[in-house]
Amino acid sequence: MRIPVLYKEAPSERRVDTRKFACTGVFAALSIVMSPIAFMLPRVGWGQAIIDPVSLPWMFCFFLFGLKSGVMCAIVGALALFFFDPTAIPFLGPIWKFIATLPLMIVPYVLQRSFRGQRKEFATFRSYALASIPAIIVRAAMMPPLVLLYFSLFFGSWWEFHGGLVIVAATISALNALQSVVDIGVPWAILYATKRFLYSLGGSSRSD
Repeated sequence: MRIPVLYKEAPSERRVDTRKFACTGVFAALSIVMSPIAFMLPRVGWGQAIIDPVSLPWMFCFFLFGLKSGVMCAIVGALALFFFDPTAIPFLGPIWKFIATLPLMIVPYVLQRSFRGQRKEFATFRSYALASIPAIIVRAAMMPPLVLLYFSLFFGSWWEFHGGLVIVAATISALNALQSVVDIGVPWAILYATKRFLYSLGGSSRSD
């Protein structure tokens, strides 16, 4: 008679994916909860917030679960904000927030993937800075022409009412750089303090 041997069940791929999917939904929901806070914060003349916390949960999701989960969280959060965000005119706020946040996820991911031989996680400030500073530069350079072009299609030379083209472009770039520092700095600082870096951009078993 054979005696059955009980083995401890290892977490399956499906169970891990289910957990990541559930956490992605939770972080997306948190961004909706933060939407009224963003509405109360100060803004510049054309409606851009000086600091907007809506994208913080998206970046938490990225740091914890990887690129796919972070982007999915941003997509779900942005779509949901179409209905809950009081600053969407129409749908403008969520769309800009999504576009502006993408470089903060994609650029560090690509950079770390390009240097697999020197794989490092985000748990050291040096590797974090080397991966994040280029992302901030990309966002700060990308957003001014997009915003200027979009509004010019409807309002012509609208920047003339806000100090001129150079001042408006510089302000948009500076605000995006400031928001980028908040978006990647706050989650990293909290996760570093709690030692909760579950995801390595360099291609660990938890990588996307």
